[in-house]
Amino acid sequence: MSKPFDNYWQRIRIREEFNNISSIPVKRWYFSEHLNEIEQVYFDETMKSKSILEIGSGTNSLKKKFQDNGYGGLYHTMDLSREFLHDFYDLNEIEGVYDSILMLEVIEHMKLEEFYGLLDFINRHLGPEGKLVISTPHSRSIAPWESWDMTHVQHYPLHDLYALFRMRGFSPQCYRVWYRNPRVAIKQRVRLLLRKVFCYILGIDYVDSVALILQREESSEKDATRSSEAA
Repeated sequence: MSKPFDNYWQRIRIREEFNNISSIPVKRWYFSEHLNEIEQVYFDETMKSKSILEIGSGTNSLKKKFQDNGYGGLYHTMDLSREFLHDFYDLNEIEGVYDSILMLEVIEHMKLEEFYGLLDFINRHLGPEGKLVISTPHSRSIAPWESWDMTHVQHYPLHDLYALFRMRGFSPQCYRVWYRNPRVAIKQRVRLLLRKVFCYILGIDYVDSVALILQREESSEKDATRSSEAA
């Protein structure tokens, strides 16, 4: 099993690549019966997958939106809570290999050591050239990541996630996610504008979350396996 301090300085070096990214696009997330902006990105990136596994699927709302938009492949869900019907309630129950794996607002509920165990799970269950989709609260947001939910235990800076998955043979696309309804009153728009200005002055980010679309490269499965076995 891989560990947080495996190849620590390599990760630090690769983070420099992230610092050279000129800009990261912003997409909005908001409650809707239809796909919101960032969910449309997730759908467009995975719609050709023959099989999808969503970890931490909650109310199954994203599965419904995908299927309503024409996704006809296999879509399995996993969640620890039994409040809604899922295919799996424990990662150990999962045996298959999937073309895409989604983990949206999940990893912040995991300690760092547990997250590294999850990386080994992904290595086993994501198919060759598969896609991994992750979102998590932005560690540099004006909104404290730990204040959202009492079950949040770990923050994951975007530059570290970028470097970590680059090391494991993934090609990342990064997004900043703003929890903002597209239809807001003028007063609210002014407040949002002031939020942007205030964050710019302080050198922090006004958005709430980050997302990564991670394309597994052809040779990454074997490389990650060797890395995991060596650890």
